[in-house]
Amino acid sequence: MQLKTLIAAAPLLAVSGFLAVAQTQQVPPTSPMPPARPQNAAPPTAAPPVVEAKPVKGQVVQQPDGTMLSTDLVGANVRVGDQEKAGSVSDLILAKDGKVEAVVLSVGGFLGLGSREIAVKLEDVQITSDGKKPVVQLEARKVDLEKAPPFKSLASIKAEQDAIKARQERPVPPSATTPPRPVN
Repeated sequence: MQLKTLIAAAPLLAVSGFLAVAQTQQVPPTSPMPPARPQNAAPPTAAPPVVEAKPVKGQVVQQPDGTMLSTDLVGANVRVGDQEKAGSVSDLILAKDGKVEAVVLSVGGFLGLGSREIAVKLEDVQITSDGKKPVVQLEARKVDLEKAPPFKSLASIKAEQDAIKARQERPVPPSATTPPRPVN
């Protein structure tokens, strides 16, 4: 019986031995012959020259002490005069020269639902810290912020104007201008 098992296993052992040798055998690298160049072809061109990088004018490599990133301020809590949380910073308004003009605040609502945005000039807020992250302190009452006129971005003003223009250009349905006929 052992002889039959050995004879049946022989091909399997031979294949596995071949695979083991094939996996460990290394093929010496060959250098391929470059393709033949047609007689009319132009000679190969030289590699392009290496371009040296120049310093970028005005580049800041490290954040200066005493500064903060906009990502530090956006999302920061807004506290009113009595230290009550009144909202959070949702955006910044930048002038063309890059200076921060105003802070856009998300106020009112509950868990972000029903909130609205107002903007306050940067000079009228104080940016402090709670030890971990910035806090925007504002001399106002929470109710004043919640009832203040909403902030409108240029994009939202344009969208409102486009909607008004579209309504004015839309043809009036004939049923709205034709008086109803009496039924006999």
